[in-house]
Amino acid sequence: MGKMELHQGRKYLDKKAVAERYGVSIYTIVAWTRTGYIPLLRCGRLIRFDVVALDNWDSARAEAGRRELTPEVAP
Repeated sequence: MGKMELHQGRKYLDKKAVAERYGVSIYTIVAWTRTGYIPLLRCGRLIRFDVVALDNWDSARAEAGRRELTPEVAP
């Protein structure tokens, strides 16, 4: 299924496409959805991932990583 187009031209991915995007298994994506680690849309049993939300999530994770790696400088 890969990508599907829903309302307003937004792109949504299924678990397989998200697993490929992050280089992990579908089982990892399932675990992430169960723990609330990754942003998702749920409609009953159907789970989809908004590409824009994933891009924002990636940016937030990258920014958090940069903050953790940046040494604090004493005045």
